Amino acid sequence: MNNINKVKAFFINKLCPKTTIYLLKDDQYQKLELSKLQGITGVFDQQVYIGADKMPVRIIIEPVSEELKARRIANTEKYNKKKGSTTSKGFKERAGFNFIVTNLVSEKYSAELIQKLYHLRWQIELVFKAWKSFLKIHTFPKGSSDRITSILYSKLIWAVLSWKICMAIGKIGQISVLKVHRLIASTKEELRAQLLGICSKWLALLEKLNLKHLSKEHRKHRLKIEEIVISI
Repeated sequence: MNNINKVKAFFINKLCPKTTIYLLKDDQYQKLELSKLQGITGVFDQQVYIGADKMPVRIIIEPVSEELKARRIANTEKYNKKKGSTTSKGFKERAGFNFIVTNLVSEKYSAELIQKLYHLRWQIELVFKAWKSFLKIHTFPKGSSDRITSILYSKLIWAVLSWKICMAIGKIGQISVLKVHRLIASTKEELRAQLLGICSKWLALLEKLNLKHLSKEHRKHRLKIEEIVISI
């Protein structure tokens, strides 16, 4: 984020859970105690300082539902149990909030708009997550430069093809990018045979599939992608 600031660009990020937040009062940095935010119903939107170098940012803290908080804690405790560790009290406090940091000024960009922009940005992150999780676009075997170049182009072709399939199945925002890429990864041999004209197993498989399973899960009180774009 410091580097982004230096080139006069902008960022909207989710704050790392381990990052310390400070308020500046009477020329003294004071740690923001999340316990003081318990029970708030609105949005906390303020200039703060984060990390060891006290980087100035605008932070937007929004309380989440008790259901979402409980789900976050349960998922983390399940993960920590596998690793043989315990979930800290600090994490459980943070689980009740969403933390977004940005260098966009409040005079031009309201907290509500920042939240919408972050939600749109997250859709881009999901695409990269799908490429890494299912297409393994970030992993390469050892070999000559020609071999690595060939593999890179092959993976990029798979990425473009996967995106075309996503667009053919449904509108982006209505389907789950992760679910479609999971389908492609699990049926890649059939898809390869389809592309090479060996057989038509993949299309036959797709025809039998209930495409509703690929639809994106819409949470209550959460705007759809197209609704966010229109509202902006």
